[in-house]
Amino acid sequence: MKRNSSIELARIMSIAFILLSHFSLWSNWDLSHQGFLNYGLTMIYQPIGKFGAYVFVLITSYFSLKKDIDPMNYEKKQLKH
Repeated sequence: MKRNSSIELARIMSIAFILLSHFSLWSNWDLSHQGFLNYGLTMIYQPIGKFGAYVFVLITSYFSLKKDIDPMNYEKKQLKH
């Protein structure tokens, strides 16, 4: 199955959103002296990260389900190992 590069770009962007979300949540950013605007911009990464996770799972499951899988061939491969 040929992959669409725009869908792959959306997957890469969703990974970046997730990383930003995790970095803003778990890093040691001291925002007490930065002001409300910078604090608000930093906290907006949280819902963007959730959105990125949903998009990533959606794209990954789409490509996983589009594969033509033969159950008998799959079983034979599993039994060989």
